[in-house]
Amino acid sequence: AFAAVRLDPLRESATRTLIQAQLAEGNRAQAVRTFLEFRGRLNAELGIEPSDALLALMHALR
Repeated sequence: AFAAVRLDPLRESATRTLIQAQLAEGNRAQAVRTFLEFRGRLNAELGIEPSDALLALMHALR
């Protein structure tokens, strides 16, 4: 998943898979950092927000 994100940092499916892997490993802080970096990149480069599915995944952590 990490390699896929490095190849295409705007590909949400790769980012979601990476976040899910980080969560499965118990690395919640890194999952949040990955999400925040992705959201910032999407907003800066495309002016959009992540999908509702990815937002829901992250909101479930709260």
